[in-house]
Amino acid sequence: MRALMLLLLIVIGREAGAGTVGKNVHGEDASLALLLGQGLSTVDWEAKGFCVDLAELRTQSGQEHGQYAEFRMLEITSESSLRENLNISAAGMLKSSVFFKIDARVNFARSVNKNSSSRYLLVHVRVANQMLLASGFSFRPNAIDLLKDGRTEDFVSSCGNEFVYGQRTGGELFALFEFEFHSSKRERLFDAAVAASGLAWRAGADIDTSAKAFNELGSTQMKIFRRGGRGKIPEIKSLVDLAREFSNVVSLLEKNFVTLELVSKNYAGVEPINIVVGSTTMLRQDLIVQQLARNNDQAIEMLNTISFIKSRPHNFEQVDYDYLDATEKMIRQFININNTHVVACFDDIFNGCKVPEIVIPAFRAPQRIRDKSPLCDDGFSWRQAQQSCCRTLKSIDCRFDIGGGLCWLNHLETTTKCQEGV
Repeated sequence: MRALMLLLLIVIGREAGAGTVGKNVHGEDASLALLLGQGLSTVDWEAKGFCVDLAELRTQSGQEHGQYAEFRMLEITSESSLRENLNISAAGMLKSSVFFKIDARVNFARSVNKNSSSRYLLVHVRVANQMLLASGFSFRPNAIDLLKDGRTEDFVSSCGNEFVYGQRTGGELFALFEFEFHSSKRERLFDAAVAASGLAWRAGADIDTSAKAFNELGSTQMKIFRRGGRGKIPEIKSLVDLAREFSNVVSLLEKNFVTLELVSKNYAGVEPINIVVGSTTMLRQDLIVQQLARNNDQAIEMLNTISFIKSRPHNFEQVDYDYLDATEKMIRQFININNTHVVACFDDIFNGCKVPEIVIPAFRAPQRIRDKSPLCDDGFSWRQAQQSCCRTLKSIDCRFDIGGGLCWLNHLETTTKCQEGV
């Protein structure tokens, strides 16, 4: 019976990076599938040929087996942080937007429709095996010929500027919770729950306590994405459910492994020629691709926010539809220009990458209504019609039904005043 090393690592933060070793996480659902020893271009994230031979694969510990379970909870504050924490590369997201190369992970990110009016928590659970790393590497004859002849661009076109030399398998699950707050007090409670959790989550009881703190605030949307594992995901509707089912989720992910991540490096140190190919040029071009991706992320979040405001106008003060329409038009024009630069960059990764000279249009979202309805002349708070304090009302004139059992209370007749909601 093989030994199982189970390590529970819990990290919570406001906007951490992807937290993985290597350039990105690739798997069976990724738009870019790579094998050990294969080359890649880190600018446009294209698979290249096999230009190195790898020596024996080993683990860092020297032990053949070993697993750990990792649990992370992060507040997602932007479209870029969502993409990065789902381990989607800048080039991968740009290809989905421009060339419609969409994999399961990108599709999950898009389904969130991240907007600036809601708050988001991402929970990431993964069961990972030990990383396998090549103990050595050497160039193949075809690569040596290109390098000896000084044909650097031909080498990069055939072999890329990095190659894969390590692999980790396992299974993972992402759960994304969206929160909408109609009172400043509840949003302050959310902030306090994030700040209080910190690095204190060390045991199951701490997980339960922190999860309950968030769960009492009530998420309005939850989405789950799983890679690997075998069996049906337990029913999860809240953070409390996820905390309760944590051990079952881990057991599920311990089976039917997929590739969680691949580790790549440049060609420095590869025998018998120690060379770094196109490092300065490729780094500069890669930085431009990162900026193009951030442009796209920011524009998409602004469009999502405008759509959110238009779908819930009674949640906001003085919605100016002409302004929203005009801003939306300018944002779409910006995206088109940004996409033109993406196409030029991917057509010529050595010289074609340039940042657009225009900047993304400014957007001022209308103020969200907090705590009380401006349509209620007696100061009653926004609330659900079925809440206990509203059952004392003799009549409710709900002039604006926004669905989901919610409405604006405009004309009220009551003999008992409702207590202030939070």
